[in-house]
Amino acid sequence: MNDKERKIFWKTLNELDGIATNRDYNKLISTLSPYYPDELCKFRTVNEYSISALQENKLYFSPANRYDDPFDCFISIDWNKIEKEINGIKNLPVECLLQVFPLLKSFSKEYLQHSLNIILEH
Repeated sequence: MNDKERKIFWKTLNELDGIATNRDYNKLISTLSPYYPDELCKFRTVNEYSISALQENKLYFSPANRYDDPFDCFISIDWNKIEKEINGIKNLPVECLLQVFPLLKSFSKEYLQHSLNIILEH
């Protein structure tokens, strides 16, 4: 990003409501999408931890509270969409769920219906 593009991005961030909504998400994505890189790389210092990670073929991650960008963990939950999906499931017979989740066949139909009712009440 050049300076002009960075200013557009920061202007977009400052215009957000502060509450994660689909509109905010779409606005951020449309602002950022032209700048998504094809590849990412990370330069690391050579020390015992980085060498150990390479030798063991492991990745280590920092907890979110140690990130330097507060938007690294910016997530959005569309509660209206979730509620709509749950309402759709409420109307499905247990047989349909058994087709989608074959592992559930080991439980009795009554147990599944009872469990489903409890989950959907909350």
